[in-house]
Amino acid sequence: AGFIGEAPVRCLLTGERSRDRAVGYCFAGERDLGRAMVAGGFALACPRFSDRYLGDEAAPRRARIGVWAAGYALPAYCQAP
Repeated sequence: AGFIGEAPVRCLLTGERSRDRAVGYCFAGERDLGRAMVAGGFALACPRFSDRYLGDEAAPRRARIGVWAAGYALPAYCQAP
């Protein structure tokens, strides 16, 4: 709710499939919700599936916030191929 506020949410499918699921990106107004979640430490950037948010993961990892607070390590399914 903090990322969305009162903004309308829209999701755009890319036409790609990953693990037999449709791939898309969601926005609240102009804010990319995936980017906001990764940058806030609430989600992982999985290079195996996309490099879209890799640059957004460095700061929360260094600052040890969100999932990184306890020294979290990427799960095997998120490792680069």
